[in-house]
Amino acid sequence: MLLTSAGLKNGALKSALAGLLGMRFPAARIVFIPTASVAHAGDHRWVVKDLNRLRLMRWRELNILELNGLPAPLVSERLRGADVIYVEGGNHYHLADSLIRTGLDGELADLLDSKVYVGVSAGSMIFSRHLSQETGEAFGEQDDLRILGGRRPSSPLGLFDWYLKPHLNSRGFVPARTAEWFGGIAANLDFPVYALDDQSAVRVRGDDVDVVSGGKWLLLNAPAAEGRAAAAGTSPRQRLAGNTPLPVGTRVLRVQVALNHPPRAAGAAGTVDR
Repeated sequence: MLLTSAGLKNGALKSALAGLLGMRFPAARIVFIPTASVAHAGDHRWVVKDLNRLRLMRWRELNILELNGLPAPLVSERLRGADVIYVEGGNHYHLADSLIRTGLDGELADLLDSKVYVGVSAGSMIFSRHLSQETGEAFGEQDDLRILGGRRPSSPLGLFDWYLKPHLNSRGFVPARTAEWFGGIAANLDFPVYALDDQSAVRVRGDDVDVVSGGKWLLLNAPAAEGRAAAAGTSPRQRLAGNTPLPVGTRVLRVQVALNHPPRAAGAAGTVDR
């Protein structure tokens, strides 16, 4: 699983995907799921740009699949025919709700055992058990929550004890998604938060979680041991579901990794800010 902020925007992320896939891209089939993006108002050229980026990777097959409106057996067949499931960004509440209402949440749980999942923004956010009304409101996502018509959001799977929030330092957001903005919100949450810029991704391999990055990222509310590990230049890791709750804090782990850094060595050159 490769949970990106804005897609496969650099060589480090493409290399990480190749490592997870275990085959050349021209030999593999990818299915592109735009469901979250259609719930996002305004200009959609960013979707076209991301889709074109995938096209240039010369997949054996690039399929486009909307989750809503098609018979469930057909959706299942097309998902199972892909090697990579690529889930575009947009409104993560609509995406999570679509998976639950169509009954595809159980299907996705099975597919994660045999397929490589790539999330983009919203597509990366739906797996935390902290996907909730309270978390959304803490991040100022009231407008996004309205699409649910008053229903409370929930994760279709709830795999992780940590939360992922994309677009650190990205332009065009109000308020600006600075490190200070992330830190102020995370100080009022009682779980770890990954803040990723658009050159970064969280990579999940079994029980191991690390970050692949060609830019900058933060881990807020990080356990002290992880902060010390990053400062020593080792890769920060966390377990998946089953962690004991972590205390509220403003500890921030910042790591920058060169574009050509080997994926398995992601996380070098870390520092801890207080």
